[in-house]
Amino acid sequence: MTAIQFASSVTGRPGRVLIRTVLYIINLMTFSTLAMKDWLARNRLFRSHSYSTTVAQIIFTGVDALPTITVIGLATG
Repeated sequence: MTAIQFASSVTGRPGRVLIRTVLYIINLMTFSTLAMKDWLARNRLFRSHSYSTTVAQIIFTGVDALPTITVIGLATG
């Protein structure tokens, strides 16, 4: 076995694994980005009345709970 063959065998497999891993991550990110873009384009949730009502209810519930949470926090020290 020559030095070139040895170097090729040592760096060949890790290099292929690294390239395969990087390409997998790129493909996964591309797929996820395109899927989210398509979902957001078709989904009307963010422009609907129910979404704004839900956000208002969550904010109201959080503001409404602040006095109770403050009392419990002060009581537990």
